[in-house]
Amino acid sequence: MLNSPDQGRQVAARMVYWQMLATALVAVSWLFSGPQAALAAALGGGIVTLGNWQASRLALRSQAPGAGLALAGVLLGTALKWVLVLVVAWLAVAVLRLPATALLSGVVVAVLAQVVSVLRR
Repeated sequence: MLNSPDQGRQVAARMVYWQMLATALVAVSWLFSGPQAALAAALGGGIVTLGNWQASRLALRSQAPGAGLALAGVLLGTALKWVLVLVVAWLAVAVLRLPATALLSGVVVAVLAQVVSVLRR
């Protein structure tokens, strides 16, 4: 076995940590534009981070899943994550009237942190 579920959980925990850190930094940087912009950035990055955490829990829910079960968990978790991100983004911009640019920057930074954390070993 090349990768154990425990190693996958460690990678997921590291990814969530870096996403939270990157989201906090981008939210603080948006404070110069006002508290609503900072809130939007934190919400954008936070929802991606929460979605990734939930997706990783779905994908790694058993000790030694078969390949089909593991792939199904990854696909289901990813689909649920992006549905959650789109619904929350729509609510934040359309209902709460938060700045879309700040929200989008939080989403982008969290996704970039995800990619960087997984590529770094």
